[in-house]
Amino acid sequence: MKHNRIRLLFVMLFAIMTLCGCLDVKNMTDEEADMVAEYSAGVLLRYSDTYEWRLITKEQREKAGEEPTAVPVTTSSPSEPPKATGTGEGSTTDTDTPAAAPSEPDSPVMQEVALDDIYRLDGVSVRFKNAQICSTYKNIQVPAGNKERLLVVTFELHNKSSKTKTVNLMKRNIEYPLVINGETYQLGINLLKGNDLKYLDTKIKPGKTEKAVLIYNIPESVAKRGSRANVTVREAGSDKQATYDMNIG
Repeated sequence: MKHNRIRLLFVMLFAIMTLCGCLDVKNMTDEEADMVAEYSAGVLLRYSDTYEWRLITKEQREKAGEEPTAVPVTTSSPSEPPKATGTGEGSTTDTDTPAAAPSEPDSPVMQEVALDDIYRLDGVSVRFKNAQICSTYKNIQVPAGNKERLLVVTFELHNKSSKTKTVNLMKRNIEYPLVINGETYQLGINLLKGNDLKYLDTKIKPGKTEKAVLIYNIPESVAKRGSRANVTVREAGSDKQATYDMNIG
């Protein structure tokens, strides 16, 4: 292989000398002579073992067993659009499904019980007695010309024990809504002396019964004798209540 290269070099040197005028070639122009010289120099460099940057053809590289260096080709993939987050107006989720509205807490189911289960007075029982319409009750009177009436609902408290019992409901948050013909009425602002059930503070002797009342201001148009009504007794925060239907007498 090395001898073949040496012979080829001598052939190329002879060609250069011939083309450049060393052998009296007179018909070649200067431009053509430069081209021949440049080509010849390239051939010499290609086959020179001592030249560090010699030219190597593809055929020579494959013959020597070298693999061509592959240049990696990278392709950019389109970026995904950002997914919207958050809960503000105009935001979307991955499925574009609107979020379900938060459900409101269900109202507690009220359990109907007896009055004694509401008041929880040791040794004292509480009973509903009646309801009546009037314009005056003890120190409370409806002003003249006022188109309202008083509805007085009476309860009885009985001491079943052998001891005197103290009953104090002033610090108890007990509610007494009244319903007539679908309309709800609350207790009127009345300063009843003595036996106001909502603010009752009394002592009951053994075996004795004491009356206590609730007084409502209701319109004259619904204050008719024989009308149906109901009153509910419940303590705030409790799931128990006692409801009584009654005829207004």
